Amino acid sequence: MVFTWVNTGVVEPYLPQVSTQLRVPKPYGNQRSSEVEDEQHSKANQPNPGIMPLPQDVYKSNEKTTEPGEKVSFIYEIMSSPVFTLSIEETLASVQSIFAKKKFRHIPIINMEESLVGIISDRDILRALAENIPSNTNIKELMKMRVLTTISDATIRESAKVMINERIGCLPVLSSTQTIIGIITRSDILRLIINKPRINIFA
Repeated sequence: MVFTWVNTGVVEPYLPQVSTQLRVPKPYGNQRSSEVEDEQHSKANQPNPGIMPLPQDVYKSNEKTTEPGEKVSFIYEIMSSPVFTLSIEETLASVQSIFAKKKFRHIPIINMEESLVGIISDRDILRALAENIPSNTNIKELMKMRVLTTISDATIRESAKVMINERIGCLPVLSSTQTIIGIITRSDILRLIINKPRINIFA
């Protein structure tokens, strides 16, 4: 399985959401779609009287000059490893201090056997502080115990899709023995797009 839920140490299969809603394109103004298409086709065949190039000319120009990008397809190519983790015995005060120093957004939580048992985010800490939760509160009272995970051979494209569908900011990466070996975040994917604008993420 490429994606799994880890719920208090128990592995559960991930079942992706299935959308049954069909999207019907809306007509432009009061025109029928066929009229819009005819109008666009007519405009596309007209000569360009101005200096600015037509949009389709720009697209054709880009198609001629664009070269294939570097192929980056899998999670192991961009994940952060090794992973900074916290013990389940930590308190709110200590975790707050760590977030302030490390500037992380998410930190996986492990038990004595180094198995993943939860994850905590900076939002969880801010929410706890806003609710005046005592600083000596154990982290297990604040963390999310059901964590969606993946494997290092998962594709970047599919992982990004899962993060969007589940509205999560990261995916801990587990080995075949359920040991955490990496983590992938939305920031990692955005950084990849910024640093390598011609990437090919299609495996």
